[in-house]
Amino acid sequence: MQEISGWNTPERSIAGGINFLASNYVAVGQNTAYFQKFNVVNRNALFRNQYMQNIMAAQSEGQRMRNMYNNSGMLNTNLTFVIPVFENMPVNASPRPNAHAPVRTRQFDEARLNVNGTLTLRAGPRVDSILIHHINNGSRITVLERATTRSHDGMYWDKVIAYRGTIGHTGFMARGPANDPGRLWIQTHTHGSDTINRVGNAPNNAVREEGNYLIVEPQATLDSIRAAGYNITAATRNGYNAMGYQNIGTGTVLTANGRTFTVVKLGDLNGDGSVDVIDMILMRRHLTGTTRLQGVLYRAGRLASNQATIDVVDMILMQRHLTRTSLITI
Repeated sequence: MQEISGWNTPERSIAGGINFLASNYVAVGQNTAYFQKFNVVNRNALFRNQYMQNIMAAQSEGQRMRNMYNNSGMLNTNLTFVIPVFENMPVNASPRPNAHAPVRTRQFDEARLNVNGTLTLRAGPRVDSILIHHINNGSRITVLERATTRSHDGMYWDKVIAYRGTIGHTGFMARGPANDPGRLWIQTHTHGSDTINRVGNAPNNAVREEGNYLIVEPQATLDSIRAAGYNITAATRNGYNAMGYQNIGTGTVLTANGRTFTVVKLGDLNGDGSVDVIDMILMRRHLTGTTRLQGVLYRAGRLASNQATIDVVDMILMQRHLTRTSLITI
C-alpha cells in the first residue's frame, strides 16, 4: 500500500496514513478501531468498508494498545470507551479463540437463482432491512444458515452468500410462505412472488480443477480442499513436507485422488498462503513491467474469471479484497 500510494518515506507514510484514515473511515463515522474493522455504522457501505482479518486481534491488538498507554503514563487517566451494543447478545463472554485448535469445516448448500428478474439481498433478516444488492437470475447462492422459524413478516430469512460475477456478498434472502418453505425463496422488493428452486448438492465451487492446477479461494486450507472431495496423501512446498500446515499457498504441490496438483490460491502472488498488501505490490510491478509474474504465480493473479491476462480489473478486485469491500472468489 505504501508503494502504491507514493508513501516512500517515513514522513509521507505517516501523513498519508493519517489522511487515508481520516477521509475513508473517520469522516464517515468509523472513528474507532472497532468500527474500522467491523463497519456497523456507515450505512452507505454497511459491512463493506472494513478490514478485520485476525481472529486473535481482540487480544493481541488490545494488549499492544494497553502497553502503549502504560508506557506513555496514561493508563490511570480517565478514558472514554465507545462500546457498541447489539440485539440478542449472549449473556456470557465468548471464549478466547484457540490459535492451535484444528480447523473445522462446514458443508453448505449450493443453489442457482431461477427467477424472473432479481431477488433482494438484505443486511438483516427482515423486509425493511438495508438493501445490499439485487441478485440477478442465474447467480450462484451459498446457503450459510437456513431459518427454521418465520419472522414477523411471515418470511423465512436464510443467511446466504450471493455472488455477482466473481464477488460474493453475505446477507439475508426471504423464503416462504409456501407449502414447502425449505425449497422456495421469494422477492421482497416488489409485489411479485417469483421463486428460486434449490438445486440440491451442487459441486463445491470453492475448488476448481484447471488441468494440473487446483484453483482455490484465498481462505482455502488443506481441510477445506479435503471437504471438497480430495483425499490428500501428500503436500509439499519447495521440496518440504507441508502436510502439517493448514494455510497452504500458491505453488504447493498436492497428491490427491491419485493425481498431482499444483495449488493456485487466487491473489496469493508470492506463495506465502496469504493475500495482503505485498501481493498487491507484486501485481502493480507486473502491470508496470518492473517484475513479471510467471507460471503458477501468474495464474494466481488472474482474478477475473473471464480473462486470460492480468490487467487493471484484477488490480481492482485485489484492492476490493484487501479493503474488505468484496472478496475474491472463483
